[in-house]
Amino acid sequence: MSTIKIDSTRCTLCEVCLSVCPFNAMSRIDDKIIINSACKLCKICIKNCPAGAISLEEAHRLMVNKDEYKGIVVFAENRQGILAPVVKELLGKARTLAEVIEHPVIAIVLGHHTDEVVSQCLHLGADKVIVADDIELSEFRSDIYSDVLVSILQRLKPSVVLVGATPVGRSLAPKAAVRMDTGLTADCTQLEMKKNTDLV
Repeated sequence: MSTIKIDSTRCTLCEVCLSVCPFNAMSRIDDKIIINSACKLCKICIKNCPAGAISLEEAHRLMVNKDEYKGIVVFAENRQGILAPVVKELLGKARTLAEVIEHPVIAIVLGHHTDEVVSQCLHLGADKVIVADDIELSEFRSDIYSDVLVSILQRLKPSVVLVGATPVGRSLAPKAAVRMDTGLTADCTQLEMKKNTDLV
């Protein structure tokens, strides 16, 4: 994200920037010009500064090595060994996306007594199934489920994670996305994969 910077060694405190700012985003405090959160980056202050002390600074974006991330993951939501109907759709779509980038489709199953769910995931197109089977996972609890899911995703490093728009998915996906420091798009009706692994 870009920010407005003021070079205090060049600033003469003439206050021209204060008078031209249409958002009242600048003020003088003691011997400094301060920019507040009302700034809209309109750059009027930069154009009007007679001392050339104001500039726009581009933030350096952290680049991600996409080669480290492989696989299309589907969260295989289930309840007491019964697969949620949305998982069939997600696995089908994951297979289509995976073919574009030649990545595996991986289902993640959390629950207790999950053998039948694992078999269904493999039958529906998953190349691999990662299972966390424990009595503590027999009923959905967002705190425990997000802990386990994030732990798996951090080790797995998938390109994409698909989660159904169910009450469980709507609770789990945002928690996981925040903890993984990644984006989240809700209520998708169409998905496409680019060759560079960007999901559209």
